[in-house]
Amino acid sequence: MRHIKIGITGGMGSGKTEVAKIFEREGFEVVDADKIGKEVVLDLKKEIEKEFGPWKDTGELARKVFSSRESLERFNRMVHPELLKRLRRKIEETEKPVVVDAALISEWGIEEWFDYVVVVRAPVEEKIKRMKEKFGEEEVKRRLSFQLPDEERKGDFFIENDGTLEELERKVKEIIKRIKCDLDSRSP
Repeated sequence: MRHIKIGITGGMGSGKTEVAKIFEREGFEVVDADKIGKEVVLDLKKEIEKEFGPWKDTGELARKVFSSRESLERFNRMVHPELLKRLRRKIEETEKPVVVDAALISEWGIEEWFDYVVVVRAPVEEKIKRMKEKFGEEEVKRRLSFQLPDEERKGDFFIENDGTLEELERKVKEIIKRIKCDLDSRSP
């Protein structure tokens, strides 16, 4: 497969990271936008602290940032330009077929960076169930309220992640098969 670029998007708790792991087992390199975002946040710590006050860890920062839609927007204006620059560079440096695990593909308007975009969806109750142990139920609900609803995300493939991991793997492998067939049909 040529240097194909696939974006994987979905709200928190949708299962996009699990989908990325399946692509990785099938030979794709995974680029994690959250990981790049954390690096950017640490590199911009002084500027962020001027705006939001001091913080000991990213959990404390997240509570400040997700306190309101306005504070989230201010934070995003500070972090996203550098994050997108690094994300694009990482994608371009990757020689293998690549999948990008990024919740905000639609919000950033970068769908054109990819040959295909896979949207991973799950019922809200399932997202809360998956994430409440890590963040607490009320925090998950609040963060989900700030996110683009799944039905507004743009993509070429849609995965309903409302079953078992085995079912999810079957759905992802079917998409990979369809992508390979599509690429074969385009080859001269």
